Amino acid sequence: MLTIVGLSAGIIVPALSRAVDAAQERAWTQELGAALAALPLKAFHGGQPLQLDAEAVRALLPDQLPSDAEITLLEPLRYSDMGMARGGLLRVRTSQGRVHEWRIEPVSGQVRRPAALSS
Repeated sequence: MLTIVGLSAGIIVPALSRAVDAAQERAWTQELGAALAALPLKAFHGGQPLQLDAEAVRALLPDQLPSDAEITLLEPLRYSDMGMARGGLLRVRTSQGRVHEWRIEPVSGQVRRPAALSS
């Protein structure tokens, strides 16, 4: 009987851990997309241009983005004081090798999310 319980726990616990990790990753990717989508309005309402490098992007979600995630930008994200975006590409690579991308459209600042990549 104990053997069956041990085997069951050995199968269930890792699967549950992976499910929790996947849910957390979905949550921070959705939150990051929402934070990026809000940047044009933030620049407009603040009346100040915004420029975000990788560290500024990390600061958008200080408690949710994994500390070991690698953030790369082709160039800093820029928004005018009128809320117009210069456009750009943001890529986050997790420690598990999953790659998430967000494309910021020029002018509108609309955020597009291609499917998650893995490498």
